[in-house]
Amino acid sequence: MLTNEEVVDLGMPQAGTQPAAPSPSDEPPTAVDIGAEAAFAGPASPFEYRFDTLPGAEVDDGYMADEQGIRQALHAEGIPAGVASLGHYLVQQAVRNGIPDDVTLEMGRRTGEAELARRHGEKAQEVIRQARAVFSRLDKRNPAIGDMLVNSGVANDANFIESLARLAGVRGGR
Repeated sequence: MLTNEEVVDLGMPQAGTQPAAPSPSDEPPTAVDIGAEAAFAGPASPFEYRFDTLPGAEVDDGYMADEQGIRQALHAEGIPAGVASLGHYLVQQAVRNGIPDDVTLEMGRRTGEAELARRHGEKAQEVIRQARAVFSRLDKRNPAIGDMLVNSGVANDANFIESLARLAGVRGGR
């Protein structure tokens, strides 16, 4: 084991030696592993998505039917449980804090775009484009998902947008 008194030379390779092959960690952060698609796969069944009841919601047959429709759409699109859980958590926070009005939603959109620009620079618009592709497919399967994400402000959250964009990137834009 190394101690702070030992010296490790990480300098130039000695003459006659070949430089080490790049390790996987030397790849750019956007590189896709062969197994990445499997890691981003959705659950095997719509019933594997775990959602707590939204605050103040009356759990009746209509609520259960809506939730089942959302689960079916998420499953059909192959949305990973972690991405669905992040979206659900953010929706719960919005419900607890009060659904934002149009001015607050616009402020959230600008804040989200600014955060993505800070994180991704010139590639921010590509991240948004990829996330929109996944969002659009979900919205077509079940418009209630799109309405819920837009009206709660979740569709403006930089972390949620990045999650959808990563999903699109791993699946090659599908």
